[in-house]
Amino acid sequence: MKAISRFVNRYLTRYPAVSILVVIILGVAIFGAAGLAAVPFVAMALGKNRQTFSNKGGGLLKLRELTSGGALTTMEDIGYLSESGLNIDPKMVEHVDERGFVINALSGGEEWRWKSTLMQVSIDEINTLKTAQNKFFHLYYKSAALPNGNIQEIYIPLVKIVNVLELSFKNDKRTIEVEFLALMPKGAVTVTPSGFNVPADSYGTIVENASALGEVTTANGTIYTAAV
Repeated sequence: MKAISRFVNRYLTRYPAVSILVVIILGVAIFGAAGLAAVPFVAMALGKNRQTFSNKGGGLLKLRELTSGGALTTMEDIGYLSESGLNIDPKMVEHVDERGFVINALSGGEEWRWKSTLMQVSIDEINTLKTAQNKFFHLYYKSAALPNGNIQEIYIPLVKIVNVLELSFKNDKRTIEVEFLALMPKGAVTVTPSGFNVPADSYGTIVENASALGEVTTANGTIYTAAV
C-alpha cells in the first residue's frame, strides 16, 4: 500500500494526463471494453485562444407559435435586432451558518430568460407582442461566426413572452423590448435537425459547430404535443 501511495503522490497528482491514462487502462483491464465506456470524460477546451473571441451577435432570431395539431414547419424571422441575450439563472440558495458565514451555495432550480431589442416598430411587431400572453412559442437563434468559423446556435422548444409592452415615441431611435421565459417541456423534445434535440428536464440546447444546423423544421404541432 505504501508503494501505491508513493506512486500516486509522485506521479498522478503531478501529472493529470497520466492520471487519466491510468484510469482508462485500469477500466479496460478490470471491466473490458465496457470499462472504457464507463470512464467519465470531461471536455477541457478552455485556455487562451484568440479564435474564440467575438464582438457581434447573430442578428437572427426566429419564432413560431406552437399550436395543437399545427402543420407549419417553418419559423418566422422576428426582424432586425439591436441586441439580444440569454440569461441562465441557477437560482443559487446560500447556506449561512449561525455565525453569519456563507458555508455553501446550492442551486435551487434553474431559469432561462431570453431578451431582445427589436429595431422594427411597426404594427406587425406590436400586435405580435400585444396578443402573445396566452400563446406558446419555440425559439431559435443563430450567432455570427467566431474568428475560427464556428457558429453558435440556441434552441428553446417552449417559451412565453412575459414582458410589459412599452412603446416609446421620441426624437431618437425607437425600439421595442421583448422578453421570453423558457418553460420546462413535459418531456424530451425530438426535432429536426437532431442536433437540437432537448432531453427531459432541460429548457433548451446551445450548440457550436463549423456550420449552422439551421432553424427547426419539425411541425409546430408535433413540438406542441411533446412540450406543452
